Amino acid sequence: MRIPHIVMAGAVVTLLVGCTTLGTATPPPTALVESSSAPSALPSAPILSLAPQPSVLVSVPPSTESSEAPSSEPTSPPGTATPGPTKTPKPTPRPTQRPTSTPADLPNLIISNASYLLPWHTNTDEDLTVTVKNTGTQPAGAFYVHAQAVSSDGKSTYAFIDQQVPSLAPGATMDVHFNANLPTADTYKLTFVADIFKDVAESDEKDNSAHGFATVTN
Repeated sequence: MRIPHIVMAGAVVTLLVGCTTLGTATPPPTALVESSSAPSALPSAPILSLAPQPSVLVSVPPSTESSEAPSSEPTSPPGTATPGPTKTPKPTPRPTQRPTSTPADLPNLIISNASYLLPWHTNTDEDLTVTVKNTGTQPAGAFYVHAQAVSSDGKSTYAFIDQQVPSLAPGATMDVHFNANLPTADTYKLTFVADIFKDVAESDEKDNSAHGFATVTN
């Protein structure tokens, strides 16, 4: 009997899914799954959270020394000095305040889940299901979802046929199915990317990807 195996994006999860038979219940094989915001060799980057730096206000006291050079002319005796023209002080310029930027009102596409059936055998067409979600505030137009498997030694990469999602409303999810066939027994790293070709302008372009691991047997 084949056992559903679930890969949750965004955390490292180990799932044990029981399989009930008419005799004893034997636990299925476990799968270690992790998620990442940046798969290697793909056009996405890890998310960096930058804490805003506090603003520092510096007050510069006025100088106590005169800014004018001393006059070389003789000083007039008391009572005969002629007052000079009065200088008008220049107004102090005020700093221009920049408008505060707000997040763009756009869609945002993420991989929320991936699953396949156990056991996964070599040279067999397997249904690899990937769930994509729009966490943004606007609907997303057509885009493609990518899936690939990389061997444990990193020397072999198997890319499955990219699948198109015609549109996705805010808060909605959609399951995308890949026909996955791997030739050799191994533990593969599976990588999934929503909007692989950057067809959709998103509020966050750095959270489109996730990955997990799958063991394929003969």
